[in-house]
Amino acid sequence: MRVPGKGGRPRKYSEEMAAEICERLAAGEALIKITRDPHLPFHSTVYSWVIDDLEGFASRYARAREIQAEFLADELEEIAQDDSRDVFHKEDGSMPNRVAVERSKLIVDARKWRLAKLHPKKYGEAKTVTHAGEMTVNQTQLTPKQAADALLSAAAEEDEGFDSESDEL
Repeated sequence: MRVPGKGGRPRKYSEEMAAEICERLAAGEALIKITRDPHLPFHSTVYSWVIDDLEGFASRYARAREIQAEFLADELEEIAQDDSRDVFHKEDGSMPNRVAVERSKLIVDARKWRLAKLHPKKYGEAKTVTHAGEMTVNQTQLTPKQAADALLSAAAEEDEGFDSESDEL
């Protein structure tokens, strides 16, 4: 029988747990996997530490995530260059093992997607905005009195449809 308030996952922030979480994140491990260890808090608790910035944890966590992204990018390169998964399953070596090749492709695609979401400026798809056609800008110099008159006129036009007694347009 579980006694209320005894046992269970830790919730209280500790420097040792924070350091372990950040080290493992930086080494490429997913937070959800890290927080499956019973001596560490649930991921929701870790997120609350980040939100509350307990003892400067938010910046350490952010830095660990940046390093994790670099680690994942390095792993992508390694997977892409690793031809050991391209095992041939026929004795004459004529046909590659499609499952191994597809598995590698899936790993690469999943990590590319994750990198793009974690660090879109660095690893996201480049977006180009173009404009076709012409654009004309008319610039008019107004005196302060002309500007004030224009503002008052615009305000008066907005008020024309307003019925002050019924508060309806």
